[in-house]
Amino acid sequence: IFRREVQQLGWDWRMLAAIVWNESRFNNGAVSSQGARGLMQFMPRTAERFGLVGDDVLVPQKSIGAGVEYLLFLERRFNEIKDRDERIKFILAGYNAGPGHVCDAMALAQKYGDDPHTWGGSVEKWLFALQESKYYNDEVCRHGFFRGRYTVKYVMNVFTKYREYTEKINYRKFDYETIDNWR
Repeated sequence: IFRREVQQLGWDWRMLAAIVWNESRFNNGAVSSQGARGLMQFMPRTAERFGLVGDDVLVPQKSIGAGVEYLLFLERRFNEIKDRDERIKFILAGYNAGPGHVCDAMALAQKYGDDPHTWGGSVEKWLFALQESKYYNDEVCRHGFFRGRYTVKYVMNVFTKYREYTEKINYRKFDYETIDNWR
């Protein structure tokens, strides 16, 4: 499923697997304390927005497909970030926090002289700042208070798991077309 669905994004399937690991530990029946459900941990409104109705969110193929659609939406939202690895960090942050808070952090970075298209040392630092009223009430912010440390940790955790997968799983060793034909 990962290999097939991720083709739309042009990403390594192991990055998608790293997202799912961090979201649900591959438990399609996972439910968070906030009400997110399924492998990709969709909140109800986001699930609906990306075509998941009722318990569709619990069906792996549908959940992963909708998750990729959401990642594509975020890819378009952050397309002004030219460096691909940087853009993926913003996409992951947007997946975790919603793009609004990430955009607020980008606006703060711009206002205070940091690069709004650089994650480390810039936008990630401004996500932390969104806990302080001085910043989340700033005229450039539209989405209010936010506990950015969870999102910063999420981005780091996804990349850590991705690196682990790339070290352990050399998928080029296998002929997946042949394997798919066995089914």
